[in-house]
Amino acid sequence: MSLDEASAKIANLWERLALGLISLFVTMLFMTYQGQQTEFKALESRVLSLQMEKVSRADLADVEQRINKNLDARINELISRSTSDKQDILQRLDLYFKKSL
Repeated sequence: MSLDEASAKIANLWERLALGLISLFVTMLFMTYQGQQTEFKALESRVLSLQMEKVSRADLADVEQRINKNLDARINELISRSTSDKQDILQRLDLYFKKSL
């Protein structure tokens, strides 16, 4: 085996090793690209669903108005109950003091 043949074999091995490493690198890049494409598709579907479910300012204002009306009605009910309870207590006290005198 001459020196030229040995050099040719070594060069051939290095060339195969370099091609293998390049192929591995390209495969990894391709797999990463495919993974990103699936992630982008998932993100696009999420964005689409959010766009379908988004609430407009008018809808939000209507909901806020209904909540405020409900809260006002409950507060008025509590005030009227409190007033009637006070009147009931005062009537009972008057009745009690009238009987005791």
